[in-house]
Amino acid sequence: PQRVPDNHVKVALGFLATKPIGFVKPRSLDGLELFAEDYNVRIGRGEELRGCGIDVMMAMCGRTIALDELEGDGVEVLRSRLA
Repeated sequence: PQRVPDNHVKVALGFLATKPIGFVKPRSLDGLELFAEDYNVRIGRGEELRGCGIDVMMAMCGRTIALDELEGDGVEVLRSRLA
């Protein structure tokens, strides 16, 4: 797999943290703390959902396949919201 440049992932995570319409399902991230461990980026507060930045980013966009790669109590919370 091709590695995405670090600065691109950080910018994308920051953009998605603003919950832009069309990218992030409304209220799906409420009460969650998302932690991209490889970039040391934290977004939000609440039940933790952690893993590599690409998987966090995909989960934020509603890609449920990425949830299998993440850890924390927030994973099942987000999974139920995206179902």
